[in-house]
Amino acid sequence: MTIQPQDEGPHPAGAEEDWQESVYLAWRDPARGIGGNHRIGNEANRGTANLWCGVYADTGVRFRHNGEGLPLRQVEAGHGLQAGPLAMYHDGERLRLVLDGEGCQLNLVVAEGPDAVVWLPKDRNPLRGDVYSDHYNSHCRVSGEAELGGQTFAVEANAWRDHSWGVRQWGNILCSRTFGGCFAPQQTFKFLSFLGPSGQLVRRGYVAIDGRTVPWRDFELVVEMEEDGVSARGGRASGKAEDGSAHHFEFEVVGGMLGVTRERCGYESVARAYKDGWGEGWGYCEINNNPRQGMAGPYLALHQGLDNGVHCAEPRLLPGLVSAGTRGARVNRGC
Repeated sequence: MTIQPQDEGPHPAGAEEDWQESVYLAWRDPARGIGGNHRIGNEANRGTANLWCGVYADTGVRFRHNGEGLPLRQVEAGHGLQAGPLAMYHDGERLRLVLDGEGCQLNLVVAEGPDAVVWLPKDRNPLRGDVYSDHYNSHCRVSGEAELGGQTFAVEANAWRDHSWGVRQWGNILCSRTFGGCFAPQQTFKFLSFLGPSGQLVRRGYVAIDGRTVPWRDFELVVEMEEDGVSARGGRASGKAEDGSAHHFEFEVVGGMLGVTRERCGYESVARAYKDGWGEGWGYCEINNNPRQGMAGPYLALHQGLDNGVHCAEPRLLPGLVSAGTRGARVNRGC
């Protein structure tokens, strides 16, 4: 489905104080060694805006701009959102991401094919009312110019973006893991695990090859952490798709930043991605490992709790599911 300029927002706000509209873009140009993560949030009923923005060069030069409670302003022309020095808008001809930061500037054009856009119907959205109500996303491309730390890059990169609007309650995003990206325009993937407000674990994923998308419901998304327990180093996604095919992906983080909004503190990053037979691709990893900024106890994915005593852990993998690598089959031992 093709996105129209007016779909880039802003959309009419609902009555709830927590109603928000946001856009997210992640991209990486491995040939030139640069990538970034960007999010803009507008909270119409609060009159405020927020942003997470990171740009990273393989040389180690990094840029971060995080902002909360900023004055809400409309883009000067076209359709889109802005917060502080960052704007994403359709100017009538093209969708653009523009950043005018201290020591970092971006002027990127976002392009996508008509078949790349995925709309998420409300009746298939298990996170409705907690994270968003309306949503679309796409694998896409970005091109243009980036300036970081005095160096200029001519960017030609694969990217992923999403756009959502509706009620967003940050305290309900207890923990999450997202890993997505592509190896070629016809080889894309995305995996999401989300620990909801009552402790339920939601998993969603897919692998798309040559225009055919195969959903995943049962998989393992494991993120390796740095010593700080917040930053991601790399990880893997393994499992079986609904058609029975087995897949194993790995990723290595090359740059990232902390995105903080109200109760949410998460790590946004871009990565090198690997899959046997597909070679090296690109990916982005988004994790939230800090429920309510540490102001309450965590829910645990194995259904363990903070109470003493005997507990029964849920088996991690379905019977017969084999992890990739040399560790062999995992055996489920139910209670």
